[in-house]
Amino acid sequence: MKPMINLPFGESLKRTYLYVFANFGKAMKICSFWIVLMLAADVLMSFPSQCREGQNCIGWQSNVSMLLSVIASAAVSVSFARAVILKEEYDWFRISLGGRELKYLLFSLLILLLMLAAALIVGVVLAWLWQMFNPGSVGVRHPGYLGTYFLSVLVIAAFASRLCLALSAVAVDNREIGLRKAFDITSGNTVKIFLGLILSTFPVMVLLLLTGNLAQGIFADSWMGKFVVSALVVLFSALNAVFKSCYLAHIYQYFLYFYNRRPQEESADKSLLD
Repeated sequence: MKPMINLPFGESLKRTYLYVFANFGKAMKICSFWIVLMLAADVLMSFPSQCREGQNCIGWQSNVSMLLSVIASAAVSVSFARAVILKEEYDWFRISLGGRELKYLLFSLLILLLMLAAALIVGVVLAWLWQMFNPGSVGVRHPGYLGTYFLSVLVIAAFASRLCLALSAVAVDNREIGLRKAFDITSGNTVKIFLGLILSTFPVMVLLLLTGNLAQGIFADSWMGKFVVSALVVLFSALNAVFKSCYLAHIYQYFLYFYNRRPQEESADKSLLD
């Protein structure tokens, strides 16, 4: 059996924050083009990013805004991962969008689809078991079922987070580390990786939620207020991609280092036996 690689959770999280803060200018260079593009698109389409339930929203505008945000997130993630791992430098307003970013998007979509498929299967099985052992209950609306299903989805998301190591491999064109290999070499680190992804982006997500509440409050009817809120949403969305990419890049380096050492250690052990 191959030895398990033990990820230093606290150190990985600390390195993520320190790297982003120490290289904030580099992060802004990478994000600059996408921030301007998303902000301009949001303004031209009358701020679909701030459209709320009950408002007269145009569907295609919201869809375009969301699609642009997803593409921008992938492009920023790839560029920042390469900056961390390969020490690449970037200029202001550089456009980075091609096959690498498309592959990153496809891998992200595949991970999401695997999570949804697993959640659907678990939901069906749990509903069947719940009805079998609790025939007099109200079914899937029962708090016990909902709580069990929620915990099951959390477990699925935690295991799926190990697949995200492959995203950093895609960013640096490492074809050796696919989804299966990423899941294999991160064995025993499920909780660490999952919590790390949450905590690395937690401050930015809080700021995004606060900005959303701001949009519904004092700035709801002001064009300038909407512009400020939109700028903040775009900025924090880009930073969210930066922090997530930085964390994945750091743990990718750690796992890859010890993964590549295994053949050397095995060869050394064999030579000692000879």
